[in-house]
Amino acid sequence: MYEGSDPLNPWYEYVCWIEQSYLKSGTESGLDEVVSKCIVTFENDNRYRQDRRLIKLFIKYVSKQKTFRQSFNLNKT
Repeated sequence: MYEGSDPLNPWYEYVCWIEQSYLKSGTESGLDEVVSKCIVTFENDNRYRQDRRLIKLFIKYVSKQKTFRQSFNLNKT
């Protein structure tokens, strides 16, 4: 894991807070949008290439997609 300033941490903590504060089936939480924006922000950041938190967010994003194709349309959301 990267050592130093950690701009991913507030995003990851916010995602965790949303998951704990809202029903999993509820769309009002905005979880999908936050996860998507976080991934777009950090996907090309070499500091997080092996970071488990970002990998978990990728898995969370992909698991919410209805089709395989949607998983690859991340930058278009």
